[in-house]
Amino acid sequence: MNIPESGVHIAFYRFVRVDDVAAVCARLGELTDGLLGTVLVATEGVNGMLAAPSARLEEFIAAAADDPVLMGVFAGITYKRTAYERIPFSRKLIKAKREIVPLGVDGLDMPARVDDVSATDVPPHEWRALIRRDDVIVLDNRNSFEFGVGRFKGAVDPGVVNFRDFRDYVEQHAPQWRAEGASRSRCTAPVASGVRSRAPGCKISVCKFTSCRAES
Repeated sequence: MNIPESGVHIAFYRFVRVDDVAAVCARLGELTDGLLGTVLVATEGVNGMLAAPSARLEEFIAAAADDPVLMGVFAGITYKRTAYERIPFSRKLIKAKREIVPLGVDGLDMPARVDDVSATDVPPHEWRALIRRDDVIVLDNRNSFEFGVGRFKGAVDPGVVNFRDFRDYVEQHAPQWRAEGASRSRCTAPVASGVRSRAPGCKISVCKFTSCRAES
């Protein structure tokens, strides 16, 4: 596949119910002709990164939004665009998965919960006051390298290598947090944007703590 070295990289996700994962994967394989990157498709939504010249990416975005086979899965998605001077991917992969974020939590209906998680977003001026409170636990759900580069004061690194590590960390520490005053404890996955903060927030909620995150 002959793709120019310079172009645009897009990242996107959406928690939305996908009734026919196989059909969506097949259609995405057609619509992404000439693109490189990965798109994961599950019954809970889509999560992907693609790269190509800007004009070709815009063609894909427009086509995906209105395509009848995709059944509105891509409607209203926010794409984060980044220019590049060297192709970031070497192949294209459209893959059906059990989850678009592998939390490994049975019965977690992300499409049904995403509005509740969004409602806990905290604007920057409120966030600064929130994380100073004694009854707030700030969990940074990025990887340890990102945590080392920069973090909020007092933030805790759960040692995340994959999202299941975050789940395990919350479950292991929940009894301690409850013993210290569960009724007033708030846990948050604040720093990572997009899909990396939405899904952990749902996991915290399942453990009966209040979750919130800084608005990006």
